[in-house]
Amino acid sequence: METRLIPVIDSTGSRQYLDAPGRSYFEAAYHLNSLLGDVVRVDKDLLLLNAEEVWMLDKQTEIKSIRRDLRVLYQEKIEVLKAGNSATDINESMNSLSVRLFKIERADRRNEPLGIGKYVGNCTRCGREAYDGRAPRNTEEGLFCNYSCRSEWRREQKQARK
Repeated sequence: METRLIPVIDSTGSRQYLDAPGRSYFEAAYHLNSLLGDVVRVDKDLLLLNAEEVWMLDKQTEIKSIRRDLRVLYQEKIEVLKAGNSATDINESMNSLSVRLFKIERADRRNEPLGIGKYVGNCTRCGREAYDGRAPRNTEEGLFCNYSCRSEWRREQKQARK
């Protein structure tokens, strides 16, 4: 398997390069970013990434941060309940973080390209590649890369008619 040297920065600002598996720099950085803790982070400025790849790395980091905060809150809740106190405030914080995490992950699932198959063209709405298979194909409306794009396109067309 191919590996790439990915630049990382620690909390002191010191830069290092770590070897990570991946066919592209983005794939290696994404893999490495999932393994890094809070002290060390991927240096995205030195990588030649497009805006979507940077956004995906930022989203991955945000998800990791929310999960870390939830773990801390779970530990605090256990300690509070052991002491016999109410954990209402902690429950509210946990609920808001859980909802935020759910929305981020749901948006990620809805926007990923559907179907594995033969390339059939570009999405009518966003221009991404569309593949034959599970991706919605309706020749009257156009070609879409996923169901979320088709829904958004229909909503935009409906508002344009008003």
